[in-house]
Amino acid sequence: MEGTVKTVNWTNPHITFVIESDAKDGQPAQTWVFEVSSPGVLTRSGWTKHSLQPGDHAVFHYAPLRDGKPGGFLMKVDLPDGKELSFSFSPTEQ
Repeated sequence: MEGTVKTVNWTNPHITFVIESDAKDGQPAQTWVFEVSSPGVLTRSGWTKHSLQPGDHAVFHYAPLRDGKPGGFLMKVDLPDGKELSFSFSPTEQ
């Protein structure tokens, strides 16, 4: 889903992003809410509070809500510059 970040709530226990989807194929823009893991997990995966900010446009990959409402668990974000934001629950081996 492509859209623009409206708000970011970077707090424990889970980070949430409110996204406005792009209006496409005759469908109006829609507000989506995505939950991600904790700030600690994202920080260990290379994210910062500034990785995704209001006004940023991106492609959002997610696991949908079971009830079909617009939202879900955010899995990965593709930024326009080609950068990918993703995360891992386990620390990377070095």
